[in-house]
Parts: sequence; C-alpha cells; structure tokens
Amino acid sequence: MLTPLYGFLEGDTMGLLILAHEDWSMVRLAEQLRASARVRVAYEGPLAVFHDGRRLPTHYSVRDAGLAALDCVSVRRVSGAEHAPSASGAGDV
Repeated sequence: MLTPLYGFLEGDTMGLLILAHEDWSMVRLAEQLRASARVRVAYEGPLAVFHDGRRLPTHYSVRDAGLAALDCVSVRRVSGAEHAPSASGAGDV
C-alpha cells in the first residue's frame, strides 16, 4: 500500500510529496527524498529521518515507524558525533 508523506530535505527550499510503500525502510525513504530534490540540493553523505522531533531507526519501515497519510518527515545530514548509531537503534542512511 502507498502512503503519501510530506518530506523536507535539509537545505531544500521546497517540501516534497512522496508516495512511500509501507515496507520501505527509512534508508529508502531518505534516498527517495534525496533523489527527488537533487536538482535543488546536491550533497552526499549520511542522512537521518526524523518524525515529530525523534530520529527514526534506519531498520524501521514506514509501517514500523507508524507513519500515516500526510505525515511530515524531515531528512537531515548527520555530522561527526551524530554519525554513530544511538542505543535506540537509530542509525544513519
């Protein structure tokens, strides 16, 4: 099943509407947002997906994360100290 999600990629000036499959991982979701915004924002490196202020573990699927239609996620760059996965299992993309 497809879930329409709003996504904001750090550094982009526009929000994006992504039709995400419920079995997509946070890695796949972040990569889709990065690919969709690449004409405006070009950067490489690790990313993390956030929803309601919390970082989502990379192994979570859209379903596992509890994301529902028209929820908003943000994808941010991960730097230095944030790069290591936390005890909660949140890693980077």
